[in-house]
Amino acid sequence: MARNCGRRRGGEDMFDWLFEGHLSVYVLLAAAAALLIVLGARTRKRRWFTAAAGVVALAGLYCLLDFAVETDREQIQRKVKAMAAGLKAPANLDAVLENVSDRFHCPFADSKTALRDKAREQLKTWNITEVRISDLHCGEISRERKTAVAEFRAKVIGTFGALEAAPIFCTATFDYQPPQGWLLRELEVRGEGPLQGITVP
Repeated sequence: MARNCGRRRGGEDMFDWLFEGHLSVYVLLAAAAALLIVLGARTRKRRWFTAAAGVVALAGLYCLLDFAVETDREQIQRKVKAMAAGLKAPANLDAVLENVSDRFHCPFADSKTALRDKAREQLKTWNITEVRISDLHCGEISRERKTAVAEFRAKVIGTFGALEAAPIFCTATFDYQPPQGWLLRELEVRGEGPLQGITVP
């Protein structure tokens, strides 16, 4: 969804639900509107229909807020998915690294440049064609400390001997760096399933 990504919020996470388009909120508003319409039909009193119209208007406003404002959590999730999309064959490492901090470091790459080299090597060695993200969850997000942590699972599609895909679990640390926003600073990768207990790569 296209959003106004130039607008960032520094408020508490407790208000994020106002901007994240949760299905449960839409269901609650729809149920309330339906109940009010039923009451209006049974009592033939206009005030119930007026109240139902007000609830529908609230749902519209909630939808508008969802499109107009991108929360920190939504931005981090978007950037994780953008990095995965950049690895789909033919890989676009420039698109991936747009979301990586110049201060990046991790056990297998001590700089952003080293990460590019490592990614290029792994793509070629294992004939990686796609990375599929699932179970993406953002933990603590702090604008004050300019840091955030996200965890997710990924299925790396390629040629890994007898395996056609490598399941991994990732812990990603992000830095907040205006005007780019949240950028990947650290990445820990662990194998899952047949790769359980193996640090990757």
